[in-house]
Amino acid sequence: MQWQRIWGLMLRYIFSFNRTVDRWVDAFYWPALDTLVWGLTITAFHIAPIQITMVISALILWYVLWRGQYEITLNILEEFYATY
Repeated sequence: MQWQRIWGLMLRYIFSFNRTVDRWVDAFYWPALDTLVWGLTITAFHIAPIQITMVISALILWYVLWRGQYEITLNILEEFYATY
């Protein structure tokens, strides 16, 4: 394992992240908006605090899994697009 290669890949993805506004919106705006909407919806139903915590935790876990899948797929697509 060579740390220079790992650092090179990290820099490449950081630079591509800063290149487009879409990635910033997908990474920060939509998760924050969904968390706010779900949090307000659940508190409007007067559900117990433990259930609110469970739903918000599930939403955060969903976003972690979804972002991982999305980033892997998008990077593979960009690699194929850049190759041809």
